[in-house]
Amino acid sequence: MILPTRCLGRIARRNLASLVNGRKPAQEPLYLSADDGYGFARIKSGADIGQHSRFSIVRRLGWRMYSSTWLAKDHKDEKHVAIKILTGFATRLYLEGLFPELGHSSKVSATPSGAEPKEDVFGGDVEYVYALPAITFKSCQTHSLKGLNLVHREGVVHADLKHDNIPLI
Repeated sequence: MILPTRCLGRIARRNLASLVNGRKPAQEPLYLSADDGYGFARIKSGADIGQHSRFSIVRRLGWRMYSSTWLAKDHKDEKHVAIKILTGFATRLYLEGLFPELGHSSKVSATPSGAEPKEDVFGGDVEYVYALPAITFKSCQTHSLKGLNLVHREGVVHADLKHDNIPLI
């Protein structure tokens, strides 16, 4: 997704450029606020979130410019789920009508999903698959393609498909 430049402040554009042009740090820049163009959720493994503590965070799966994704146990449905948490900045853009991703994510989340994972949940992205056995890589790509198929069937198009946007799950 390409955001209009007018919605990014001078500081946010500079920080965005530094991450896009350089290597992405291993951890979210938690010290940067929503006013800086970030505002990541500060969550720890074991934390309970959601209404009536429905979800228990297992671990972080990964993060990108506008969100972080977490593996969690859904106590209501007794299964593991991935939870995407938008940054404060992305939430502000959504509330201003400049970031439609939340609506797309809600639409896709409402569809019946796949079964409980039978394999390890890796996290990270395909940029680092050179260290995985070929059979594991093929399995990851099969799951990614199934996910893209589900999104497409719901009328949502992934407009930023690249190696670091394909999760390794």
